[in-house]
Amino acid sequence: MNTLTRRSWGWLIIGIALVVGGLIWGLTSHGVSYQNSSDKASYKYTFGESTGNLYVMQDGTSNYFVGFSESFSPSLSQSEIDNADGGFTFVARTDTSSLDPAFEYQGTTINDAYKIEKLVLYDKNGNVQDTLTTAEYRANPTGFYDNEWLKAIWLVLGGLVVTILSIIFMARGRGAVAKNSFSINAAGAMPYQPPMQAPNPYGQPQAPYTPPAPATPYGQPQAPYTPPVPPSNPYEQAYQGPGQYPAQAPTYPPQPPYPPQQ
Repeated sequence: MNTLTRRSWGWLIIGIALVVGGLIWGLTSHGVSYQNSSDKASYKYTFGESTGNLYVMQDGTSNYFVGFSESFSPSLSQSEIDNADGGFTFVARTDTSSLDPAFEYQGTTINDAYKIEKLVLYDKNGNVQDTLTTAEYRANPTGFYDNEWLKAIWLVLGGLVVTILSIIFMARGRGAVAKNSFSINAAGAMPYQPPMQAPNPYGQPQAPYTPPAPATPYGQPQAPYTPPVPPSNPYEQAYQGPGQYPAQAPTYPPQPPYPPQQ
C-alpha cells in the first residue's frame, strides 16, 4: 500500500478500484419485499449472549431469521418473548443480511439471515399481547426499493477525482522529462558517445592517446619558431667616443682606362 501511495500510477490504480467498487455497490440496488412466517412450520429461537439479537431457525430447512435488538421499538428483550405463552409470528425481508459476529448453531456457523421487521406476540388465549416493528418497516410496510446508489455514488465520484488527478500528475511528469531531454540534445542530434578503444591484448594499462606533432617537409619535427634578437653592441665594448672605431677607406671597383683623346 505504501508503494501505491508514493507513485502517481499507484493513485491511478486506487482511483480505478474506487470507481469499480462504487459501481458494483450501486448495482446491488434491488427491490425489497416481505415474507410472513408460516403457521404450518415449526420454529425454534434463541438469543445471542453478546448481541441480544433474536435468532429464529425453521425446522427441516436451512432458513435462518434474525431480529436485531437495536432495530425494534419498543426494544426487543428475551423476557418479553419468553412471556408470550401463545408464541409469536413475524414478518421478514426476502433478502438476507450479514451477521457480525456470525451466529453458531449446533456446530454450524451462520453468516447471513433474513432480517425480521415485525414481531407479533400472543398470549395463551391467542390474543395479541404486543407488536414490535422496526423504523424501516413502519416507513415502508408494503416493501420498498433499496437504492444503494445514494451511497455508492460518493465512492464513484471520489474514485473519479483521484483518477483524473493521477493522470494530470503523470502527464506533467512526462512533459518535464521530455523538456529536459530536448534542452540537452539538439533536435535530431545523436547523444555524444565516447570513442571505443581496442582491447589491449597484452593486458597492460594503456596510456592515453597523444596526437603526433606536425612534421616538416624533410621529415624532421619542427621546433617552435623564436624570432632573433638583434645585438645592441656587436663588439661588446663600452662606447668611448668617435675614435673608438677606425675609419675605413671606401672601396670602389676598378675603373677601365679612358680611351686616348685624338
